[in-house]
Amino acid sequence: MTSGTSPAIRRLCLAVDVQRYSALDNAGQLRAQAVLKRLLDQALDAAGLRRSRVERQDRGDGQLVLLPAAIDEGAAIGAVVRRLTDGLAEANRAGGDRLRLRLALAQGVTHRAATGFVGKAVVDACRLVNASELRAALESDAGRDLVVAVTDDLFQDVVVHGYAGLSGAGFRRVHIDLLEKAYSSSAWLSLPDAGPPAPSARPRRRRVRLLAAAAALVAVVGAGLVFLNRTPVTPPESPFAFADHGPVGSCEIITGTGLVPEGFELRLYARGGDLYYVTALAAEADRDRRTWTMRQVAFGDGRAGEQVTVYAALLTEAESARITRDYETTWASPQLPERVVAIHVFTRSGVRNTC
Repeated sequence: MTSGTSPAIRRLCLAVDVQRYSALDNAGQLRAQAVLKRLLDQALDAAGLRRSRVERQDRGDGQLVLLPAAIDEGAAIGAVVRRLTDGLAEANRAGGDRLRLRLALAQGVTHRAATGFVGKAVVDACRLVNASELRAALESDAGRDLVVAVTDDLFQDVVVHGYAGLSGAGFRRVHIDLLEKAYSSSAWLSLPDAGPPAPSARPRRRRVRLLAAAAALVAVVGAGLVFLNRTPVTPPESPFAFADHGPVGSCEIITGTGLVPEGFELRLYARGGDLYYVTALAAEADRDRRTWTMRQVAFGDGRAGEQVTVYAALLTEAESARITRDYETTWASPQLPERVVAIHVFTRSGVRNTC
């Protein structure tokens, strides 16, 4: 390795941009950036990628994302594209300015640089995502919210072989010429279809994180937590309970038992002083087994032995969808919902782990 040069690591690179971002007003741009971040987080979770191993560089109306080395690229691409497609449909059904995205993928050697990342794969992804061919493809199909472009070598290596449900049949070849950038390349475009919404418009299963403003939460937890005089409300023949996880670190998977009825979703609230911090998304409910899972719940950093009181609450799908939509601005409440079905006191282990 040349002195002063970072390691050369082969990675899968993703570049994402918001279509017609500059046409949005300030409020619309704030929402677009918040929704984009949430959708990318969900897509990375769906691909089974730990966010601590993913490199990200903000680009205003988009992001450059470098996935970890030595991953199953076919599975990652398939999961990311499917989750982005369906997540966009869900976000747009919730209302507000319609969000449409361009996604470009490339593979190759990358280096960490002084202000970001370098390498042909980085250049390819960034050039493709801004190509007029992608913009035109999305503008020409009013029914789609996502256009995907992959480089020719990535298409031949991964997509054409049908890994992880990918199908080359949905792509068409285009040639990209950016004279002002001295860039020319072949690529493959696709406009994927979103899956049909669930009959009750319930959001798809998503990994969950409890973004409860770690500094504020730690401060109030450190001062001591007080139990709330609230009796759990249990639906008939469906007792709810938290699994015994023992001491918890800063980020954990939390599971429990109980049947989440049709038309309802389960969310967790953490007590911090006079506020209750709600999970960003609903639990993954397995109605056949009568179990539920909250993935990557962030408790924040704290001292070993401190206690955190957590409440499981059943919400109607409409209430839950409203929390998901408004989460970026309203993630804490001075009161709990009426239907609290389980309460558990977690003890901190003092271990710092990353969601």
